[in-house]
Amino acid sequence: MNATMRRALLLDSVYQVLDNRVFRILLGTVLLLVFLTFAIGFREEEIVLLFGWKSYPYERIIDTFELPLPAGFSEREGLIRLLQKIFVDSVAGSLGITFAIAATAFFIPRMLEKGLADGLFSKPISRASFYLACYLTGVGFVGALAVVLVCGMHVGLLVSSGYSDPGFLWGALTLTYVFAIVHAVSMLIGVFTRSSVAALLLALLFFMVNGCIHGGWTAKEGALQNEEFQRFLADLPPEPGKEREGPPVALVDGLITTLDVLHYVLPKTTEGELITELLRVKITRSEPDFFDPESKLRIQKFAPGTRADRERPAPEVLDLSIATSAARFMTWLRVEEAEDDVRLWLERAPGLSGGRSMSEAMEKRLRDKPGIGKVRRDRTGTRQLSARTVQWEHADDGEVHSRRVFVTSGDEGIVALCLDARADWVPPDADKSRLAEKSGADLVQEIDAAQFEFLHEQFETLEFDEGGNELFGGGGNDPTRHVRQRFGWTAEWKYNAWFSIGSSVAFTALMLLLGIWRMRRIDF
Repeated sequence: MNATMRRALLLDSVYQVLDNRVFRILLGTVLLLVFLTFAIGFREEEIVLLFGWKSYPYERIIDTFELPLPAGFSEREGLIRLLQKIFVDSVAGSLGITFAIAATAFFIPRMLEKGLADGLFSKPISRASFYLACYLTGVGFVGALAVVLVCGMHVGLLVSSGYSDPGFLWGALTLTYVFAIVHAVSMLIGVFTRSSVAALLLALLFFMVNGCIHGGWTAKEGALQNEEFQRFLADLPPEPGKEREGPPVALVDGLITTLDVLHYVLPKTTEGELITELLRVKITRSEPDFFDPESKLRIQKFAPGTRADRERPAPEVLDLSIATSAARFMTWLRVEEAEDDVRLWLERAPGLSGGRSMSEAMEKRLRDKPGIGKVRRDRTGTRQLSARTVQWEHADDGEVHSRRVFVTSGDEGIVALCLDARADWVPPDADKSRLAEKSGADLVQEIDAAQFEFLHEQFETLEFDEGGNELFGGGGNDPTRHVRQRFGWTAEWKYNAWFSIGSSVAFTALMLLLGIWRMRRIDF
C-alpha cells in the first residue's frame, strides 16, 4: 500500500468522524471546559469570575460546598487541582469516554455495509490496513481532543490565574490510553455483529462492568487488611462477645479468586488516574526535606520552624517499644523557639499490625505501668493519612510532662510521631491572647488543645512515598485507600504500574488481532 492510498484511507476515516454529530458535541464540551479555565481566575485569596465580574473568598466556597481538597496544598492550589480532577477525570474521563465511544462505534459496521464494503475491498488495500486505519483514526481524534482539553486548560490557568502545572499535561495521554482500550473492544464487537447499536451498547457495558470489577477488586484488597475479615477467611472462631455473620467462607473465597483472575486478565482502565499521578509526581515533585527508605516516609517540606536533627543520639526508650520490640528510631525534629521545652521525634516499626492494633497495645500496657497517668486514646487524621493518638502524663525531673504519639501505618509497617513536653508548655504559634483570658482548669484544657494542634500540624507534613502512601488522596475510610497507597513503579505485581500498562496493552493488541482475523474471514 503506497503513501497515496494510506493518505486517502485516513482522510476517509477523518471525514466520517467530522460528519458525526456526537463528535461535534464532544468538541463543544471540550471547548466549554477550556473556556471555563479562562473565565475563572484563582487569585491568592479569592476566586474571580469573568475577569472581575464577581469574586468569592476561598473559605466561603470551601465551607459552602464542603469541598474535599487534596492535602498538602494551599486553598488556591487545592481548588485548582480539584477543578483539574473534575474536568479531566470525571467529565472527560467518564462522560467524555462515553461520547467518544458513541462517536466511533459506527466505524466498522458502516464499512461492512453491503454496497460500501464491495467498493472498499475491491481496492488493492488489505483488510487489516482498513481495520487498523479505523482504529488509529478514532484514537487519534480522541487523542487530539484530549490534547486540546488538557493543554487548553493549562494555558487558561496560566493566563487567568498565573498557575502552571506541567505534570497535569500527562492527563491527555491517560485519556487517550483508556479510550484506546475501549475502542479496540468496540471495533471487535462491530466486526462480529456488523451493528453500530450493538458495538455502542456492548462497548459501554464493557467499560462500566470492567470498572466495577476493578473497583470490587480494589475494595477486596482493602477489606483483606481488616483483622476480622482475615479471621473470617481463615475460618477462625470470632472474638469473644461477637457472633459469626456473613455468607459461607467458601463462597467468599471463590469470589475473591474470581476477582483476582479478572483483575489480572482484564485491562486496568480504572488505574489510568493513578498512572497519571505517578507521572505528574515525577515531574513536579522536588527533593524532600526528609525521606526514610525503610518506611518510605516522606516529608516534602517541614512545618515552619522545624528541621531534622540526625546528629542527636536516639532516646533511651522509644514509645513504640511499649508495644513492640521491633521499634526503631528515625530522627529528631528540632523546633525553633522551643528547643529546651519540647522533644519531637519519629519512630518506625515493621510488621503487619495497623495503627489501631499498635495504639491499643500501647494504651493497655501504659495503664498498667506505675507513674503513668491520664492515659487516653483517640483517632485523628488528614486528607492523606489517618492516625491513632495515644496520650499520657509522666514525671520527669520533678516536672509533669505530657506525652503524645500519633501512630499511622504504611505498606512497610508503623510510623509514630512522638512529642514530649512540659504539661504547661505553650507552642510558639498558640494564641497567647486567648490563653491569657483563661485560668485554672480552662487554662489547662486550652494548653492541652494547643499542644495537640501543634503536633497535628507536624503530622500534616507526613506522607508515604509510592508503594507505601496515600499519594493519590482519599480519606481513612476510603475502600480504595490500600491499593492507592501501594500502587507504584516498583510495587509488587498486582499493584505495579508497569504491569498495569503492559497487561492492558496486551489485552488491546489481542482485541485488534481478533478483529483483523474476523475481518479477513468475512465473505461478501
